[in-house]
Amino acid sequence: MPACTPRNAHHPPVSPDPGQGVEEALAVPDAGVEPIELQLGSRLDNRFVAADAPSERWVRIGVRSPELEDVPRPAANIGIVVDTSGSMAGEAIDQARDAALTLLDDLHDGDSFSLVSFGSVAEVLVPATAVSPETKPAIVEAIEAMEASGTTSLSEGLAMGWYQVQLQAPKYEINRLVLVSDGVPNDEAAVNQTVAQVGVPITTLGLGLEFHETLLGRIAQTTGGRFHFVEEPEMVAAVFRDEVLGLERLAATGVSVTLNPGPGVSVLEVPGYGSTHQGMSQNGRGYVLRLPDLAEHEERTLLVKLGIGSHRDGATVELLDGVVNYTDARAGQGMVERTFVSAKATADEGALAEGVDLEVAVAAARATTAAATLQAVSMARSGQVPAAKTLVGSTIAQARALLEDMPDAELSRLVDGLVELEPTLEGLAPPPPPKVSHQRRPKKKSHPRPRPMTKGAPTAVSPRPQPFPNDGLEAQARSVRENHNQAYQLLHGN
Repeated sequence: MPACTPRNAHHPPVSPDPGQGVEEALAVPDAGVEPIELQLGSRLDNRFVAADAPSERWVRIGVRSPELEDVPRPAANIGIVVDTSGSMAGEAIDQARDAALTLLDDLHDGDSFSLVSFGSVAEVLVPATAVSPETKPAIVEAIEAMEASGTTSLSEGLAMGWYQVQLQAPKYEINRLVLVSDGVPNDEAAVNQTVAQVGVPITTLGLGLEFHETLLGRIAQTTGGRFHFVEEPEMVAAVFRDEVLGLERLAATGVSVTLNPGPGVSVLEVPGYGSTHQGMSQNGRGYVLRLPDLAEHEERTLLVKLGIGSHRDGATVELLDGVVNYTDARAGQGMVERTFVSAKATADEGALAEGVDLEVAVAAARATTAAATLQAVSMARSGQVPAAKTLVGSTIAQARALLEDMPDAELSRLVDGLVELEPTLEGLAPPPPPKVSHQRRPKKKSHPRPRPMTKGAPTAVSPRPQPFPNDGLEAQARSVRENHNQAYQLLHGN
């Protein structure tokens, strides 16, 4: 894959020493390194449930990585996939070159680097190559040769980038793709098919105001990567540097959380993980959620809404088992951490009122509002504008009602974002297909009569179409990306 890969694309990486293989150049983790233990915790929005009646509860699950010992990280296998379509011409492609050079400078000797560009077609500019003083000049030359031209064959670019990373993936503990794009792909369905086959995290950078924010966010979430909205091209290098710094302090890779509900309990909702293609799959009665890799002192939070059956007064209700599976990035060892959540059933209204954890309740309100923001943008992108507007309206009303009882600045900002987003939704809908006229041509008259004209009457002239307000379009595009990014980072960011 793919059949149209250019020559040299399948060559193995160039090693620092012609007599030394890539395996020998890698920094192998010390077998004596203590494994990294993630910290897993859970809290309920109320430690009680009402007795003798069905109820609902929110659980907040937090996964945190500890401080790391000063141990060198394992070698990394990094592939960059850069959009070089015509829209990237000028400052954008210049900054993309600078960003790739920045990332190259920050990699260690022995790390593997590959570079794929895509416009109308994709091209492997740098096949997977072990970084060294000897190989860097050729890599720099290839990066500087990038030019912008053509349309946006994103699926082909990702396929080629993944192939290059896949060639070396078994030899490295850290494998990652980084995608930079400023536009909408030629074929979104083909992108989804390619992403489903990719076995490494993909960090996505949406550059400017024209990229497909829903698609890039979904690519990152589905693969366990990160998504960034970068409006100014000069910020791409800073994001690349942050990615490399994250690798330097990487604690856990392949992180997933399995939610196993107790007897008579069901998982109703996990905001931001609403369906299987967004990162949640079912495993029997349980649900498995993919999380991004964790660097030192990073924390990821999930809000889980549970439906609970009726229980007698005083009963202990087994609500949920949470299981985190991950690979220790330093020792390369598979690890498991667990948490258990339970509550007490009570008929005492006073106990129910005192059992509320307001912090978790507010976090749940933020999460549902943020998830509605992402869903509304996605629905509008697929042409469901009326449904998206209905969702926005109902979410605003619910959040405002909650704000009266529990004021919260961040929730208020999310509501303001939804209010700002609502009038922009129609502009996200795909254009309707062109209408094909099936009208018959009128028969020509043998003796057409001239149209009578009134003396002195002005000739009718069609009005000249007025230009669309470009400033308004730019403001709407910025509003969509900013509000989408705010919601995405709350659900899936640090």
